[in-house]
Amino acid sequence: MARPRAPELPRPYNSGHNCGHVVALKTPVTHPDSLRRGFGAWIFSPDRVGAVGVGAVAGYALGIIGLALGGHWLIDVTGRLVPSNYLGFWAAGKLALDGVAASAYDWTTIHATEATAVPGFTSTVPWLYPPVFLLLMAPMALLPYVASCVLWLAMTGATYLAAAYAIWPRSKLVILAAASPIVLVNVSETETGFLVAGLFGLSLAFMEKRPTIAGLCIGLLVVKPHFGLLFPLILIANRQWRVLSVAIVTVATLVGLTIALLGADVWKAFLEGGFRTVQAATGQAISRWADIQTCYSIVRFVGLSGAAAWVFHIAVATCVAGIMFELWRRSIAFNLKAAGMVIGVLIVTPYILMYDFVTLGIAVAYLAKEGVARGFAPGERYFLALVTLLPLYPLISDGGVPLMPFVLMVLLAHVILKAKFARRSIRS
Repeated sequence: MARPRAPELPRPYNSGHNCGHVVALKTPVTHPDSLRRGFGAWIFSPDRVGAVGVGAVAGYALGIIGLALGGHWLIDVTGRLVPSNYLGFWAAGKLALDGVAASAYDWTTIHATEATAVPGFTSTVPWLYPPVFLLLMAPMALLPYVASCVLWLAMTGATYLAAAYAIWPRSKLVILAAASPIVLVNVSETETGFLVAGLFGLSLAFMEKRPTIAGLCIGLLVVKPHFGLLFPLILIANRQWRVLSVAIVTVATLVGLTIALLGADVWKAFLEGGFRTVQAATGQAISRWADIQTCYSIVRFVGLSGAAAWVFHIAVATCVAGIMFELWRRSIAFNLKAAGMVIGVLIVTPYILMYDFVTLGIAVAYLAKEGVARGFAPGERYFLALVTLLPLYPLISDGGVPLMPFVLMVLLAHVILKAKFARRSIRS
């Protein structure tokens, strides 16, 4: 007796390339979360996200033009120069060119130099960075103040976008990196956010395949050393000995060049000036603590002493360092390790301002890359979109509680949970 024929399954549409075979799967195909139909897939579709990013970048450009026309950015319509944070960078470089690099840490001297670039400038933009930074700023000071600032933003911005592309070579990601709202803050304040984020992103992107470049980028972070605090720990945990060696050699070389070209007294001036700056910063008014988004600032915000704030901050930083060591020594997706590293550094550093959160975009990029590769958690895309907006909180808080340390802790917990579930699924 002949067996009854099984009902024929409908042939899938194959754009005219159907070879006539039907494959019946025993289990249904599970599409990645990024491809599922629904409102989330619609709003986060690549084309729509790219269009929003292009619109945001265009809006930022118009915003900067508006600031300039209003006399609030570099130069006004009458040709009058407008001071900015970069004025301190330019003045420090000018003093280094003049052979008196140590004077960059003297507020009276640097104010006089700033006044030569912007006549009538009565305030002071202090120079607070390590002497190795002067190796970069000295040649930048060969240009006039405004031209130097524009070149600075172009160079550091290109570094930031190059890091985004190195992390995930997709044009849409580069557009989104440029569309982050904190980008506009960094441009308007003419600050270092692009440089730090770029070096951070490049060091992580090249760590596995090009360790020499990664070590070089980590070494260059000595210009803002508090952002490199966790790198030695995670490199040891991950046994990245070549990266660590290149980073150490880079730092030693930069320090040696600084002493050879600028003199040893510049380091003495830096240490003395840095001590005075820390004293001034830890004694500022309570209303200012909302601007410094760290665990230290939370304790100061509620009215406790600097000693209590340091105890709390060091305790949190120690816990985060332990988490980072454990995260990087385990067999976990590199995307999650890198995202956790960026978040951890932003928690550990005791001093961070709004423009520094450009670096947070590196963590978001790695989490987005991981989500596309292995699936997003429910609501994760909305959460990441919100995270990119929250660093703007000080603009609207009017002296409210420092929010970002809590956001960073939640984001770090999210990374840990994703890593835990990923390991569990591999075991099963």
